[in-house]
Amino acid sequence: MNSPPLLPTLKLDWQPISDWLSTLVSSLLERKIVFQATVDDYDYWSVRCLNDRFTLADLCLLLAHAKASKEVCVSTIPSEDLSTVCIDMGLANLLLSEILRTNWEAQLIQPEALYLIGVDPNKLIYPEGDQHGKQD
Repeated sequence: MNSPPLLPTLKLDWQPISDWLSTLVSSLLERKIVFQATVDDYDYWSVRCLNDRFTLADLCLLLAHAKASKEVCVSTIPSEDLSTVCIDMGLANLLLSEILRTNWEAQLIQPEALYLIGVDPNKLIYPEGDQHGKQD
């Protein structure tokens, strides 16, 4: 009988995630964006903008940049408003994957950190040499 595989896991505190996403989205939208990553439920996280709102045009630009699937687009675009302060987990994961230059198999959402499970350590690059994440 084969042993179950051990997968590399990356522990990311919420503040670096907020900072990294703020930097990327600020660059894409060409204005200062300040995010706070938040745990919304045991299986869901998102980022809330603390200083601005996103128009539908802003969201479409971010979705196009991330090459988002139809499902991510539908979950990102607000259904009852023309603007929002939040970016949902689907788009946030795509942007975080771009920042770290890697993908993962699963994630565990905890109040203190986001655990990315099955990260390819050979592809992983921290933004600008930042070492906020902890590989377990």
